[in-house]
Amino acid sequence: MTPLASREMTEQEMINTSTAPQMAHLIQVLRQTIRNKDEEIERWVDMVKQLQRDDELDPPEPKPLLADAKVGDLCQRMDGKWVQVDSYSNDRPCPVMCKSDIGGQDCFTLDGRNHNAINDSKDIIHTEPLAEVGSAEWAWQMLKIGRMVTDAPTLHHYEHNIKTSMVTCVTNRRGFRHSARSIDTWGEGRRETGWQLYEEPQPTYKVGDWVEYKKGKHHQVDSVHDGCCYLSYGKGCGCFSALYSDITRKLDPSEVVIRIGCLSGTVTYAISDDCFLLAKVNDPQHRACCIDMSMLDTPTREMVESLLRAQEEK
Repeated sequence: MTPLASREMTEQEMINTSTAPQMAHLIQVLRQTIRNKDEEIERWVDMVKQLQRDDELDPPEPKPLLADAKVGDLCQRMDGKWVQVDSYSNDRPCPVMCKSDIGGQDCFTLDGRNHNAINDSKDIIHTEPLAEVGSAEWAWQMLKIGRMVTDAPTLHHYEHNIKTSMVTCVTNRRGFRHSARSIDTWGEGRRETGWQLYEEPQPTYKVGDWVEYKKGKHHQVDSVHDGCCYLSYGKGCGCFSALYSDITRKLDPSEVVIRIGCLSGTVTYAISDDCFLLAKVNDPQHRACCIDMSMLDTPTREMVESLLRAQEEK
């Protein structure tokens, strides 16, 4: 006989041999056992409900503002300016890097604090993901960070002034202005796709050109390179490197101001092979000084002759 059958027989025998009072006691014990189990289950249910209430009263701490930041995301600072995330790495004390107003990079902690700023005006207070490249929303984001955009087929390009909240539309060097504070108010009838960053065309200079440099100074181009050129100090005193962005404009030969001793002015025209006129700049009386070529040193004479030839060629 198996142990199970033996146990069942034993229980059966116990029931057969039990008296009525014994059976009543057994039933009472079984009922109490079931009641105890129900109470235990209820106790556990109450504990779970209490834990849920505790979570509602004391929720977990929210993620830091920049915890999920990605390269390319836009961030708005407390001073209103928008910047773009250039790099992100949890291996640094300040994981987020954005371009600084004064060059280089500003680094931010995950809660948005600017590690490089003296006060909190440059702390980040809001972020948004980069929109799909080429979309109107992406174009608006580029405007917010100071980039110019263009809807290339129409040759329009736009730039945004954060201080005035104005967007300038430029078409063939003529423009109009209208208020723009959000994507919904920017440009009626704008294209929804096909937007690109607008890059100013690189100016073309050649050796011998005269240009206006910083603060209105006039120099001659000595050599040309990608993105910059070397400008002459004049009279064999060497050259210096100048970025195209620092050159104001190309000068007409008649606009070039030269200095001869204590005199300065523009070379107008030659009275003869031996003499030329040096005109006073912005003089309503159009006064000029006649100077003999033989009185000039060699570098100055060569410069004057080159300006006269350039004017004759034009």
